[in-house]
Amino acid sequence: MSTESLAQRAYRELRNAIIDRRIVPGETVLEAEVGTMLRMSRTPVREALHHLELEGYIVRDAASRLVVNRPTPTDVTEIFVVRELLEGDAVRLAASRISDDELARLEELIAADRQALRRRRFDELAGLNDEIHGLIMAASRNRTLSELLGNLRGRILGLNAFAVGTDAP
Repeated sequence: MSTESLAQRAYRELRNAIIDRRIVPGETVLEAEVGTMLRMSRTPVREALHHLELEGYIVRDAASRLVVNRPTPTDVTEIFVVRELLEGDAVRLAASRISDDELARLEELIAADRQALRRRRFDELAGLNDEIHGLIMAASRNRTLSELLGNLRGRILGLNAFAVGTDAP
């Protein structure tokens, strides 16, 4: 049995819809429409929208309507700077805490990443990149750090399919 509240479910589903670009940057988010879409009352939807607004996924426009945030180049740069700092710490933690099974899986993922890069399969690189980052976050054994980084990764809307690779051995 799930202990997730309706507000938590609404938050999760809306956040995923924004990250997956089913709700696109600049699109107006109406409480009543979201309630209908999620088949729930306005109260949990209102809570979810408030949470998303606090995290920067949605913002108020000049007319005070809620819209999906369209990050500026400065926003993206700032998020990447913070991610670089936090991910460096996560890697340091993971290096001393990673299990043998996790290390073996990480090696598999890196090998698959290199193969995908050599074949120029950029569609595969994005998924592999997410898996590599997820495994490192899990191996850090720091839930708070993992949650913060997960939020930052999701905040760069439309770039969640962005993958960086190198063909160095």
